[in-house]
Amino acid sequence: MKSNNKQVTTVDSAAETILLTPAGQSHFGQMSSGVEESVYHILEMLPGFVWIAGPHGEFEYLSQSILDYTGMTFEDLKENWASVLHPADIEARMQAVAEGLRGGNAVEHELRILRSDGVYRWFHSRTRALRDKERKVTRWYGITWDIEERKQAEEAARKSERELRLIIDTIPALVCTAKPDGGVDYISPRIVEYFGVPAEDLYESGWVQIVHPDDADAAMRGWMHSVKSGKVFEATYRHRCADGQYRWFQVRTEPLRDNDGHILRWYGFLSDIDDQKRVEEALRESENNFRQIIDTIPAFVFRTAPSGELDYVNQRVVEYTGISSNDMAEWGWSQFVHPDDRDAALRKRRSCIEKEGSYENVYRFRRADGQYRWFQVRAEPLREKDGRVAHWYGLLFDIDDRKKAEEMLRITRARLSRATQISTVAELSAAIAHEINQPLAAIVHNAHALRRWLSSEPPELERAQLIAEKIIRDGNSTAGVVHRIRALFQEAAPTKEPLDINQVIADVLALECDELLKKGITVETDLEQNLALTLGDAIQIRQVIINLLQNGVDAMESVSERSRVLSICSRWDGINIIVEVRDQGKGMESIEKAFEPFFTTKEKGMGMGLAICRSIIEAHEGHLSATTNGEGTTFRVTLPDRQRNTQ
Repeated sequence: MKSNNKQVTTVDSAAETILLTPAGQSHFGQMSSGVEESVYHILEMLPGFVWIAGPHGEFEYLSQSILDYTGMTFEDLKENWASVLHPADIEARMQAVAEGLRGGNAVEHELRILRSDGVYRWFHSRTRALRDKERKVTRWYGITWDIEERKQAEEAARKSERELRLIIDTIPALVCTAKPDGGVDYISPRIVEYFGVPAEDLYESGWVQIVHPDDADAAMRGWMHSVKSGKVFEATYRHRCADGQYRWFQVRTEPLRDNDGHILRWYGFLSDIDDQKRVEEALRESENNFRQIIDTIPAFVFRTAPSGELDYVNQRVVEYTGISSNDMAEWGWSQFVHPDDRDAALRKRRSCIEKEGSYENVYRFRRADGQYRWFQVRAEPLREKDGRVAHWYGLLFDIDDRKKAEEMLRITRARLSRATQISTVAELSAAIAHEINQPLAAIVHNAHALRRWLSSEPPELERAQLIAEKIIRDGNSTAGVVHRIRALFQEAAPTKEPLDINQVIADVLALECDELLKKGITVETDLEQNLALTLGDAIQIRQVIINLLQNGVDAMESVSERSRVLSICSRWDGINIIVEVRDQGKGMESIEKAFEPFFTTKEKGMGMGLAICRSIIEAHEGHLSATTNGEGTTFRVTLPDRQRNTQ
């Protein structure tokens, strides 16, 4: 075709079309034939040196970048292109050109080209042939680009690898390398020495021969998986050493990647951990033996953090409670302590943690079937070097049988004591007479008052009615004392019927109101509404409440520095009905002895009141106890509710 009245020759191929213009007419370089200007713009913008040669290798086009780089003209390079090549690369270039001319194939090689300032730089040259329909070469097209920086990087890498290889060969370690496909290509001298096998026998996959037969398959599968996935390979298996013995090794191999993430090489390190494995095995065996001892000893073993959180229990605790050690740690040990013992146990435990001293206690612990058994608990702190508590270690001993034996012994002694006391009838009669003297005296006093109110003009019937009720009450109380004392010795069972504890308390307070006011006693009540019913003898329970109130009044008789307040409350704890009577007196020194028959701290007391009260409550399947509350004493009555009693 024609362009701007100039002759244009078109050369076509399946891959590309080149337009040539007459030589010497291009702004972009020296040419021997014409090329359309737009195509030359493309050629000149390519990132490299572009050239075109005839079928026999004579230059027809050189890009301006070649001329600028070499500082030579088109004619100079066409006549003497070898002058810009490094002398060591000329022969290789000539061979590549000759091979290309002979076969007409593509030519690709690396060479150094002289820059205009006298410096040689490495270039990569790629040449392709353009053929006509008869497959004859009609023209050669070539591009050459600068690879100097890559060459320098490769040389630096080779130098670094040589230095690394020297280091690897020198350090006292077992090191190997592998190709990207996983084939081992380097074995350090230390490995050869350690395993007694020539390095060449361990190349590629030959290393498997020194792996223990039981570990070989797994080791090879793991290594191939890492090679395929590109992930770090880490495994532990046995190798046969030079002496023929197998030892445990930890093997770790990591990939070295290029900037594009391609794996260039694998580097592996072998660590002899046989001694460590033996120590670990010995530790595991020792730990197992110790755990068997802990799980076998006939006691509950536990450990807590310095703050008291449970973090370990032995197998016996798991079997006893029926829950796992994790659940035990999460719920906390206090959930298994009897409700009546829990608060005191927690207070004592907190006190020991704060003081960092030894801990000892006795309480009831719930079994998997819901039954409670008595345990003795002991704990000691394990301290760090600086004295801080690291852990608490403790034991729980089942003493339920011992407690029951002690209780039976106590009952036996009590019965023996009663038998001894009954034998002294005269002394007992005098004591009983004294015990009932107070209500009889009250009856006489109230009878005189009744006559006085009835004899007045006009008769004061309201007061007479009140006095009559007091006479009836004191008479019943007197009869009740005699009856309870007889029942104490005969151990007779009470007559039970549905009973509202709050109503019993209200009746007692109504009858005792005048007496309490006369003695300056303030009564505070906290009675739970809609309290569950219990089964019991109303007269007996009323007698217990009266006795506890009277004890509180007597305890505060000598109190003058503070108000005389008597508190009575009732509540349901989900299982039992609780009644508490609290005074602000001087307190009691021997609480448990207070419930023993004939034990008294009063000058004229017989010591039968609390003993009778306890026998009454126990006959109702309940419990009567007392605690010191700082300023006074709290008596607690525990009675089963009606629903539980009838199940």
